[in-house]
Amino acid sequence: MIQHLHTIERFIKDESFSGVLLFMATLAAVIVANSALGASYYTL
Repeated sequence: MIQHLHTIERFIKDESFSGVLLFMATLAAVIVANSALGASYYTL
């Protein structure tokens, strides 16, 4: 369990984490915008 926490901690501290996080947020936004929740998304 501790090993997994260290792996996650190293990943978060890595420079590429921000890029991965941005990509995931963009992907989630595209999926929500093109789903049944799209109308609610556009009112934001």
